[in-house]
Amino acid sequence: MRMDRTLVPSASPVFAMPDPTTQSNYLDISSTHIVLDWVIDWNEKCLTGIATHHLVAHTDQVNRAV
Repeated sequence: MRMDRTLVPSASPVFAMPDPTTQSNYLDISSTHIVLDWVIDWNEKCLTGIATHHLVAHTDQVNRAV
């Protein structure tokens, strides 16, 4: 099933239709940058690493990212 999401015009990207199946607070917080620290082992065909997200809260009530 394909579901198109339309962005609501605002200062921050907010989806017009919230996801009713999630318990996360993705509408209140977003990632502004992602720093990837990868190690690629071409012989083993393996990718390992860390992704560090830089987050911004869109409301004052955010005290954690879920």
